[in-house]
Formats: sequence, C-alpha cells, structure tokens
Amino acid sequence: MLQKLKLGNKFTLLLLLVFVGGIIISGFTLSSAMRSKAEDEVATKTEILTQVMNFVRKYTTKNIQPLLQEKLITETQFVAETVPAFSAHKVFENFKAKPEYNSFLY
Repeated sequence: MLQKLKLGNKFTLLLLLVFVGGIIISGFTLSSAMRSKAEDEVATKTEILTQVMNFVRKYTTKNIQPLLQEKLITETQFVAETVPAFSAHKVFENFKAKPEYNSFLY
C-alpha cells in the first residue's frame, strides 16, 4: 500500500507519525515532571508542618507545662493547655484565618 503512494505523501505520512510520536512522548515527559513537582511540593509542605508541630510540642513542654504544673496537681479538671495538640490546634486555627493558608488541609 505504501508503494502506491507518491513520495510527497510518504514524506507527509512520515512527518505526521514523527509529530504524533513527539506529542505522545512529550505528554508522558510532562506528566512525569508535573507529578514529580507535585510530590516535591507536598514533601516540602509536610516538612514545614512537621517542624511547626515539633516547635509547638517543644514550646508547650518547655514554657506552658511548667507554668501550669501546680494547677495540674491541684485541679480535678483536665487542663487542655498542657497538651501539645491543644496548642497545635490553636496555631493551626491562626493559620487557617490567613487567606494565603486557607487552601491547606490541617
């Protein structure tokens, strides 16, 4: 069948195949690059959030718990401020209040 085609048509067909192949290859390459970029962004944001959580834990342990130590001994009710998760919750509520961070899931 290809033998019946004129040289110009064969060349056009070859260019079409090369063009379609190039589009397919570039599509796969772009998809892979975008996935890699998204994974890097997620890893970076996760690292930042982990550091924030660790900072909150250290701050609560070092600064809040000593201040409330006496209250912890005498109070019969639970003192939420002594738990790092309570402090982290408050920190993230402040983050969520800012428009540049409200797209994050906390």
